[in-house]
Amino acid sequence: MNENKLRADETKSLAVKVFGSKDKADAWLKKKREIFGGKSGLESISSDAGAELVKETLLKLDSGYY
Repeated sequence: MNENKLRADETKSLAVKVFGSKDKADAWLKKKREIFGGKSGLESISSDAGAELVKETLLKLDSGYY
C-alpha cells in the first residue's frame, strides 16, 4: 500500500472515531478550512506536515479542545 493511501486511510478512520459516523467524517474532511490554509482535510493529507496538522486537529476536537 502506498504511503499516501495509508495516511488517508488512517486519517479517515480517526475522523470516523471523532465524529461517530462516516458521513460526518467525510463532510468534515471535504470542507475547506482556514486552519489548513484554505484546503480541505483530504487535500491537506497529501503531505506529511498537512497530515500531521489534520490529525492534531482531529485529536483536539476529540478531546474537547475546540
